[in-house]
Amino acid sequence: MMSNFQDRVNFVELWIIRSIEFYEVAKISWLYKAFPVDLSLSRDLLGPGAIHPFYRPSSLLMGLAIETLLKAIIISKEKIEQEQIPNNIGNHTLSELALQAGIVLTDKERLLCESLTNAVVWTSKYPAPKKASALSGVNLARNNNEFIEFDEFYEKLVIHLGKDKFSAVKKHYL
Repeated sequence: MMSNFQDRVNFVELWIIRSIEFYEVAKISWLYKAFPVDLSLSRDLLGPGAIHPFYRPSSLLMGLAIETLLKAIIISKEKIEQEQIPNNIGNHTLSELALQAGIVLTDKERLLCESLTNAVVWTSKYPAPKKASALSGVNLARNNNEFIEFDEFYEKLVIHLGKDKFSAVKKHYL
């Protein structure tokens, strides 16, 4: 069992495993939202904009799957020598992590990253952000194609990391 911080944080396969876990559960959660759910109570409380109760948790898991895979890419390129994860890697801003990982984002991917960053930081967990200013410019609209876009972006990251490496970890783990 690894107890040394540097061994754990630099063990890229652990980052990949976490990403796979988040991805698989996000997929199950997203697919489950196809089942009919009585939203009448939510609509009574929230109005016509009520969403399926699994949307937020699946968005959170999608964001965490992307975040941990981006961190796997970054750490595979630059080992961490400090006793803590550096701020440039320790944040949840997916577009910044993608830049660190050397990923060029399309406009669609940038919007997806913004949405999933917000899900990880607050929209999937809380009714409001820590600061009122965090609401400015946030698109809370739901995108029914979000899982497809997530899946395509995830595959792009897998290719960037190395499909053989990813597949070997997944085959050994699952």
